Amino acid sequence: TDDKEKAERLSDILLKAKALNANICTEAHDYQFTTHLDFDPQWGLGSSSTLINNVAEWAEINPYKLLDTTFKGSGYDIACAKSNHPIFFRVLTDSPNSISQNIEAANFNPIFKDNLYFVYLGHKQSSAKEIKAFLSKNKNYDNEIKSISEISRALPNIETLSDFCYFIKIHEEITAACLEQKRLKKYFNDFNKE
Repeated sequence: TDDKEKAERLSDILLKAKALNANICTEAHDYQFTTHLDFDPQWGLGSSSTLINNVAEWAEINPYKLLDTTFKGSGYDIACAKSNHPIFFRVLTDSPNSISQNIEAANFNPIFKDNLYFVYLGHKQSSAKEIKAFLSKNKNYDNEIKSISEISRALPNIETLSDFCYFIKIHEEITAACLEQKRLKKYFNDFNKE
């Protein structure tokens, strides 16, 4: 490959998968894997989590354990990779030997769904680097988590686009503060639904 960093990352993922299941790749010969995404990996829509999930399925291992030994993170992206519908996700325990999650279907089908868009800003970030930087802050976010959870539970029941935009604004203010970043709205000065 001409991308040494990606090759090293993939090698690390496969070695850690082997550590979780010694019965894979037992033959002394070359292996060939082919993957296909139906979205551009630069969009940041979960190419890393999709890879972790697919390697874990192939290796018959727990994808959350593989994620924990590679990229870290909550596992939300793995839950999304495995789901075909909106979900609520919550980390229940987070100890060195066990991460457990609560995943449940979310009934999110607002009447204003045709007014909701995904916009790629052209700023793909490295999940592993961003998670490492966030975890290095070692701060307590219990109040922020509670507020985000309350907003998340309220969103499926909101009936108007203006109310939805209000709660998304509050959500973004909280996450921007936690991440020590500016709100994404700075890219959309002409957006008038607040």
